[in-house]
Amino acid sequence: MSNVSIFDPQLVNLDTKPVATAYYFKTWNGFAMSYAHAHNAVEIMYVLSGSCRVYVNSAVKNLSRNDMIIIETGVSHRLIVDKGINCRMLNIEFRFRNPQHNVRLHDADCIIFKDHEEILYILKDLVLEHQHDMMKSEEAKQVLFRYLFLKLSRYWTDNRSVGNDAVSGYVKKALEFIHNNYDRQLKVSDIADHVNINLNYLQRIFKKQMTDTIIGYLTYLRIEKAKLLLNNTDIPVTDISAYIGISSRQYFSFLFSKYCGMSPSEFRKKSEYLTSSVEDE
Repeated sequence: MSNVSIFDPQLVNLDTKPVATAYYFKTWNGFAMSYAHAHNAVEIMYVLSGSCRVYVNSAVKNLSRNDMIIIETGVSHRLIVDKGINCRMLNIEFRFRNPQHNVRLHDADCIIFKDHEEILYILKDLVLEHQHDMMKSEEAKQVLFRYLFLKLSRYWTDNRSVGNDAVSGYVKKALEFIHNNYDRQLKVSDIADHVNINLNYLQRIFKKQMTDTIIGYLTYLRIEKAKLLLNNTDIPVTDISAYIGISSRQYFSFLFSKYCGMSPSEFRKKSEYLTSSVEDE
């Protein structure tokens, strides 16, 4: 059986599709698995609230809110939640339909990411689609899996580019601040003050590690959040800019059109049309 990573570009050339084998929400309280176990599938464990420990082979992984661990196929693991702690989790296990291929995570038993609730929405949608259990939702499931793999690949790239040294620590701290404050008026100087380093130095190391400027990354993040709001809420288009930290509606419309090739209103209409077309099938 050959081993193929979900982060490996060759995966797109395989005659196979991902399929979920288990998916659920669960709140654990003072829980300790009596023995370690393994799956013939990749398992994604996402901590919605609380904290827990996952023993992966002989290593202990501490997880808290918005932490996500991806556990390798066939890797032994065990969940521990301390007494008095409620840990709510979302779990999805999946494998590929083609039995000739297994999923591997590049020489690692597991990978841990700190999510900024981007992947959380995809996982929730996957669970909802699988609960429908209808053939007409199969295409939606595959689209969500592709989107999930795309986001995981981006997280994987960011994770490798941000190491454990002091310089990378500054960039990581800047990223966390940006993700937690993109919805308000944010200046590069605010980020530098939070990280507590020189502004020019932060801009230089950020550009080197992220291959984008701080402003460029912040703008990208805001546009992605705007797309989510346009797709999934009834918030008026004229109010979306206020939700993503852009004070000028005209400037928001300009930026959105530049990045997406259409206005926010056109984007929402297109999304509504695609949704109604799928529902009518």
